[in-house]
Amino acid sequence: MKLYQLLLLVVPASVISCSTYDYYLCNNEDGSFNETATADVCKVAGSFLQTFDDERHYCFCGDSCVFDNCDFRDICKHKGALGPSNCWAKDKS
Repeated sequence: MKLYQLLLLVVPASVISCSTYDYYLCNNEDGSFNETATADVCKVAGSFLQTFDDERHYCFCGDSCVFDNCDFRDICKHKGALGPSNCWAKDKS
């Protein structure tokens, strides 16, 4: 197999792979936070709803997280947050 053929197989998989993170939040299509969806997903995940300095909310999962960013995005969409979810502090494990 030629190198470029191998890259065509590997690169897309690495871009769309799912990972676990410590923090998540749901967004609307316009990029704004969806507070209701974020709070609902936190309940489903058994995680903790945290507050930014500006009073907006996000989920803290840490080691107790039962899903990855792909699951989180799917649940956000199911709850009406149709934009991309935000995830940060990727788990190293």
